[in-house]
Amino acid sequence: MENSKIVVIVPTFNEVNNLPVLAERIFAQNIHDLDILFVDDNSPDGTADYARQLSANYNDKIHVLDVPEKLGLSNAYKQGFSWAISKKYDILVQMDADLSHNPNYIRHMIDKLSDYDVVVGSRYILKGSVSNKWSFSRRFISFLGNFGIRNILIINIRDITSGFKAFKYQSARSINWDQIYCTGFGFQAEITYQCYKFGYTIFETPIIFEDRLYGKSKMTLAILLETLLKIVAFKIFQSSRLKKPHISNP
Repeated sequence: MENSKIVVIVPTFNEVNNLPVLAERIFAQNIHDLDILFVDDNSPDGTADYARQLSANYNDKIHVLDVPEKLGLSNAYKQGFSWAISKKYDILVQMDADLSHNPNYIRHMIDKLSDYDVVVGSRYILKGSVSNKWSFSRRFISFLGNFGIRNILIINIRDITSGFKAFKYQSARSINWDQIYCTGFGFQAEITYQCYKFGYTIFETPIIFEDRLYGKSKMTLAILLETLLKIVAFKIFQSSRLKKPHISNP
């Protein structure tokens, strides 16, 4: 979308080794008027300070939000979205810091927002896939999570847990964070479900989900089962009462 003010929101926790590569790849897309916001969850490895230093290399187009204590992924995105909305960005992109989401997809996702309200980078549609470095158990956990959550929520989004998304300003503003049950990866499904329930158009575009550059995946079967239970609770007790937060004119 031409003449749009764009921000890429990236939550971080101990990602200092990934930041220079990620920032370089994002800015290499040469997308006009694009900023990066790192929301750091009190990383002990100096991620936030390094991100501030890195900003000088990119005309101060990197911003940093410090979370004073480790409060999890959902909280990081809540704070990041609130900051971006307050700054009136036209487009909000969310992605992981570990290079599992390839920045080369960002331009296409933004372009698709000309026709849709939300774009989801999907591993589980035609031409989408995950890294061939993934073990069978990791593939199984990911597939089972998506299959289970998709069927609990009764929504035809193949990659319901994707953390690689792009939003128009209005759809991002409508997310009701006060009605999010999950603090871990399951909140991604809740966000997508809210957008669906509020009537926003959602498009899935295929991505290849890479293996992270540094560090290890935090996903386990125990985390998946806990998330499925929370999604069941959300569906039973909360989904029928979903409503947009009150929004005044921008």
